Order: sequence, then C-alpha cells, then structure tokens
Amino acid sequence: AQWRRALQLFQAAPQFRIVTDVVSCGAALGACEKGAEWHAALLLLDAMPKRSLEVDGICVNTAISCMGGRWLLAVGLLAKLAVVTGRRAGEVTGGPSVISYTVAMSACEMCQQWL
Repeated sequence: AQWRRALQLFQAAPQFRIVTDVVSCGAALGACEKGAEWHAALLLLDAMPKRSLEVDGICVNTAISCMGGRWLLAVGLLAKLAVVTGRRAGEVTGGPSVISYTVAMSACEMCQQWL
C-alpha cells in the first residue's frame, strides 16, 4: 500500500515545514492512480484549494485516471476541469485537453457507457 504512505507524507509535509505545491500534489495523485484509490484522489483534489494550490489540468487528468470504471465521476471531473480553468475545449491556453478526453473516454469504455 505505497499509495497510502505517499498520501501520509504529503499530508504530514506542513508539520515539517515542507511547502507542498501542485507538483507534490500531482505526485500524491499519481500514487492514488497506481493504487486505484479513486476516493482518496477525489478528496485530495478537493483539498487543493484549501491548501492554496491551483487545480490544474494535469492534476484533474490524473484524478480522472483514478476513476477506473466510474464513468460518471470521470465525466464530472472533465466538466469540472472546464469550469476550473474557465476555458472551453479546444482553447490553446487551458481547458480540457486531448488527454482529459482520452482518460474520461477510457472510464466510459470500461463500463461500455457512450454518451
């Protein structure tokens, strides 16, 4: 359960005066992805603003990858990415990317859910 240890380290970082950033949060999300821990990934993503961390496309894409066959959650995160960035699909400077759509479609494919 290395994902659990990674999350513990991330959560304990402030106690040791270690500043967390989007990259370290992305690494923690990556650990959730490897452990297929979708619930922990959602909690971590929701906690980012509370830590004054900007939710970016990479973190959301990683969280979407954690959803596995939970296609509704994956599609919901895809929609959240568009809202968080304030961009529409296809705009160069933000919004859902090809990767975002690909990982969301993979979740739909696992359950054979086609929108």
